[in-house]
Amino acid sequence: MSATLPQPDAVRAGHKSFWARFGGRASRKYRLQWLDRLTPALPVRVLLVDGSEALWRQGEIMKPAAPLANASTVSIAEFRAVEYPEDRLLRRQLILPDMSIAEAADAAELDAVTSSPFRSGDLAWGHRCLPLASGKLQVDIVIASRKQIQQYLARLEGQLAGPKQPAAWAEVWALSSSAEPIVIQGFGEGRRVHRQKRHRWLLGSLFALTWGLLMGITVTPTAQLRLQAIQAVESFDTVHQRTAALALKRQSIYQAEAQIKAMNEVRTQSVHAVEVMGLLTRALPDDSSLLNLQIQGSKIRLTGQTTNTADLMQKLSAYPGLRDVKAPSAATRPLGANKESFTIELELTQDNLRQPQSSLGVLSSRRSESVMQQNASTP
Repeated sequence: MSATLPQPDAVRAGHKSFWARFGGRASRKYRLQWLDRLTPALPVRVLLVDGSEALWRQGEIMKPAAPLANASTVSIAEFRAVEYPEDRLLRRQLILPDMSIAEAADAAELDAVTSSPFRSGDLAWGHRCLPLASGKLQVDIVIASRKQIQQYLARLEGQLAGPKQPAAWAEVWALSSSAEPIVIQGFGEGRRVHRQKRHRWLLGSLFALTWGLLMGITVTPTAQLRLQAIQAVESFDTVHQRTAALALKRQSIYQAEAQIKAMNEVRTQSVHAVEVMGLLTRALPDDSSLLNLQIQGSKIRLTGQTTNTADLMQKLSAYPGLRDVKAPSAATRPLGANKESFTIELELTQDNLRQPQSSLGVLSSRRSESVMQQNASTP
């Protein structure tokens, strides 16, 4: 067996357009009722294996066709199909989860290629999807040799060809007990599919045109209201431009108030370094010394030496105004030294965060009055 797996479609694998995504969501079922209503039921004259002819329409049971006086009486609107003998077909069946038409076709093609006993250039296949009551999808697949089909059509050329319809337009079908035939791809089915698509596009265009006219009639009052709203917005913009200078003055006043508020917040939350140094001097015992002091808001980081780090931490925890005393790293005692090196982090309480506010408050008050007077004197 020689088979070649189908290569992925670069367009399909890439970014899908809006209509492709819409079609994928809308075609979760293999057959859609609204799509069937837009699809014309074109009659197809089928040449059966036993030599008789039948007439088939989509959704209907195949009926015997009236005999033709001669080949020239074949209508140009009528399509021809040939039943391919069952003994020359290989059939397969797949049960797949619910998926779109394109996904089911890809799965059927992959199964046909991988299970075909023919070479890749000689492979002819077709499939049919039937929704099951369980919600899954039954895919019937037929596999045949393209050369054998062409030889079979050549033998029937005299029965198929006519002045308005050559034998190359004939479709190749695999019939079964179901009313829906399986069309083997790559022969004359493209002409009928093209006619159906063109008919659907025509009906869809007429529907879109009718819908557009109805929407235009419906939207006209709304459009008038929108024009009035646009005019009102333009009038408001004109008034706003006239009062732009006053708006800028008001904005400057708001910005000055925001700056004063921010300064007050920073002032209430800041820590006076001199007071912190005095507090730590009183809290630390005489046998302790500091090598580094870092103040960040209410948090303080101490690095230094002491005789007993654990005892120092207990004293700092018990000292009023200090809390959350902890050591981020263990204390170490160098070889030969009589003191331990420590790193301690602690936090000041809210009482110690406050600093003298007289000078800063006077400065903020004077700045606020200056900004207000400047804005009020601006013409």
